Amino acid sequence: MCKEKSKEVIPAKFKKIITNDGKEHWILIFSLSDFITDKRPAGYEKKISQELDKLLIQIKKILPHKKPSKVKRTDLWEIGDMILKKRNEIAENYGIYITNIVEAVAIKLGIAPRTVNFFVQFRRTIPKNKVDENIPWKVYQTALLLKDKSKFDECINLYKKRILKTTSDVLKYVQKLNKQL
Repeated sequence: MCKEKSKEVIPAKFKKIITNDGKEHWILIFSLSDFITDKRPAGYEKKISQELDKLLIQIKKILPHKKPSKVKRTDLWEIGDMILKKRNEIAENYGIYITNIVEAVAIKLGIAPRTVNFFVQFRRTIPKNKVDENIPWKVYQTALLLKDKSKFDECINLYKKRILKTTSDVLKYVQKLNKQL
């Protein structure tokens, strides 16, 4: 792997295309000006796609049935962490920043991009050692809808103390706080 510290990181997106024979193929899309001025993208597309495929294999082991509610919360946190780390590794190793890695992972897994985005938000919002396996994933997802992420812990603590008893209570609380902003 080549690290080119002197060059800026180039943004790129994964895009799914269907070939004439009906096979699915993924390519990296760059802006034309980036591609003309810097030939790194052409040489790394296959390696980066292989890295994404390896990431997907790891995620599928954690999320075999595509049902986050049936998976340990710390494992969902790990999925978010793996996605963020992979994007950063690709940027560091190849100088290419995958802007839509969440969407690409979701499509390749066959789940909604919003679900995968929740894994990434979950990882960014709460330290792993504070994840509580007794809190339903739906409650965490609802709390992640808070515009002010500094209120996340407060919301979760209200649920733990049974002040907010249901996911609906959590949603009303989130909506109330979001309206105040």
